[in-house]
Amino acid sequence: MGFKSNLEEKEAIYKYRKDEKRFVLILAISLSFVFSFIFGTMLADVSSYKTYLGRVPFMHETFWYDIFLLTITLLFSSWATGKPKFLQKLLHFHEGGKEEELRKFFYPTVSFSDGIPREFEFYYFKGKKIDAYTLFDFGEYSNTSDLISLFRDKTLEQLKEKLKNAKMMNDEKGIAKQKNILKEHYEMMSKNNGVGSEQEKQYLDIFHKLEGIYKGYKNDFGDKITIDEKMKSPLVLQQTKKSKRITFSIDEKIDVFRNGTVYFSIEQIQETAKGLTFLYMRFLKKRLSRGRFYNIAREEEQLKRFELFFKFFTIRWLLLNYSNLPSSWLCISIEDYTMRAISSEIDRPFINTIFKNKNDGNNKGYHSDIEAKQFLFTYWAFREEKKNKEVYDDIAFCFDATKAVTEQEARRVAKEASMKIATEWENTEVNDDIEDILVNITNNQEKGD
Repeated sequence: MGFKSNLEEKEAIYKYRKDEKRFVLILAISLSFVFSFIFGTMLADVSSYKTYLGRVPFMHETFWYDIFLLTITLLFSSWATGKPKFLQKLLHFHEGGKEEELRKFFYPTVSFSDGIPREFEFYYFKGKKIDAYTLFDFGEYSNTSDLISLFRDKTLEQLKEKLKNAKMMNDEKGIAKQKNILKEHYEMMSKNNGVGSEQEKQYLDIFHKLEGIYKGYKNDFGDKITIDEKMKSPLVLQQTKKSKRITFSIDEKIDVFRNGTVYFSIEQIQETAKGLTFLYMRFLKKRLSRGRFYNIAREEEQLKRFELFFKFFTIRWLLLNYSNLPSSWLCISIEDYTMRAISSEIDRPFINTIFKNKNDGNNKGYHSDIEAKQFLFTYWAFREEKKNKEVYDDIAFCFDATKAVTEQEARRVAKEASMKIATEWENTEVNDDIEDILVNITNNQEKGD
């Protein structure tokens, strides 16, 4: 007998026993009524059955007889249909009894796991003023709730699927019912800043995974990531008083790897992402409607989405220094198609063809890739700009949690040497000597000719 046939047999048995219990209940009530009628007539000391039936129950001399018979009837019915629930609890009976135990033994519930350790109490992603719930609450256009709204809502997906099926079946009552349920679901989401409980669960699961991985370092390698709430962002933004010009630099003294210990600060990560987001949005606004940025919309909604994408993937880029954060984690958790498309391509710079007529939204069978391509183009244009590229390289070094002490020392020596060469080159006497040497070489060559 196959597995499917076996399940069908079990279902048939359950149905039969359910019907059997219903029949026993009706029989028990009927027998209880008959017994009550017979014994009631005898105990009430009435002259005939008609007199017993014609009296008012629970009144006068038959009051206690009726109470007694009612109790007997309830006990008999309970005994005939099975033990009451309160008795099952007192006797520590399993709900469903032996049959339920056998079912669990022969048909155990299958549980699926991705094998990733999780910690549900936040330790690393909980600072004095921010946590996972407020990590993206910066920028001009968007916040953490806007980001969470891009994640999957399985309940919403199921409701939409049921509405779709009702429409296919032309079930008007079903359509009306599903629309009402959908309306209630959206109303519940609106009370929670447009975020569903499933979306919040998917979003937080990323940080639960990271918490589990960070904690696992101590068990696997005998070491751990240490929290340092006083760590500041290595990206320093300054504004001149007169011209209001924004300048930025990197403080390389700030390092997450010091004296052989790796440090972590959620405040430092947010501050670094906040500074880079500010520079990116300033870069973007200056270039929109110009050159290759011409076709990118300038509307506030587009700016909001680009800012949201940049914040999320910048923080992810910083967190990659502490552990792997695969794009597959994001693709299975995020509902927004553009964000999933970005997740699969963000880790590699490439020449972006944002004007190629492929998956441009004209074909209803495919999602449009235009927005994803446009964002990736602006993202890498910003990162690969000469001055920004140096900034990103320096930030990457400050956040690199796997570098060795020798690498730090080599970088320090190289920096000092390059600064010394630059200082010497700026010295006018040295420059004059070099120019004299070049003139003498030129004159000697002419004489020789």
